[in-house]
Amino acid sequence: MVTMRSSARTTVSRHANRSSAIASDSIRILVVEDDEASRQFISRFLRRANYDVVEARNGREAIANGQDVDAVLLDVMMPELDGWDVLSALRSRRPNLPIIFVTALADPENELRGLRLGGDDYIRKPIDLDVLLVRLQSVLDRYGVSGQRVHGSLHIDLASRDVTVDGETIELTRTEFDLLAILSGQPGRVFTRDQLLDRVWGSDFSGVDRVVDVRISTLRRKLGDDGRQPRFITSVRGIGYRFQQPDHEG
Repeated sequence: MVTMRSSARTTVSRHANRSSAIASDSIRILVVEDDEASRQFISRFLRRANYDVVEARNGREAIANGQDVDAVLLDVMMPELDGWDVLSALRSRRPNLPIIFVTALADPENELRGLRLGGDDYIRKPIDLDVLLVRLQSVLDRYGVSGQRVHGSLHIDLASRDVTVDGETIELTRTEFDLLAILSGQPGRVFTRDQLLDRVWGSDFSGVDRVVDVRISTLRRKLGDDGRQPRFITSVRGIGYRFQQPDHEG
């Protein structure tokens, strides 16, 4: 059945000079920090690591700027709206947006609060920028945003956006690649059509969910996947799609 979607949608311990070999220029990170020196310091470091950085000085700016980013580094103690409120607002619009708290609230109670509210990680200030980078990349990889993956004969480079199957390069559109990256990031997990629409097309998309089926069909064809005995992408009737667990790959 085809359905319509409604329109909705720091104190730093030291500086590091190394750049990331994994990060992609297309990955946008929102840095939310009311202290200007800390915000600029983190932002400069991330830009040197080849991330595209968006900055927010307070909670209201964070909510306004959080619709077109791939992840958020979020302070807690800020004017106007604190980090807890910002997390709630961003999650209500983009449930699958990676969000990492970066805060001076170092007590275990606040860390547990942040994780229970839905934060993907909780980093206490003062921070080590190298550690921040590794933990950011780890969260992005869980969401299918960064890294490299090998699934049997399928090789995916999420930085260069190159894909090969059986040693042959496969040309994918940006949408097809994004679908593959999301699905392959969590093998075995079933993604609904709405979840894929939110992650790939954005919550403002007001078309029909059939577009997911069409793009998945094209993606499967390019990967040489057999819908009846798939190696990579499986349909889950009435729900959506999942990427095969590695032990199912042929």
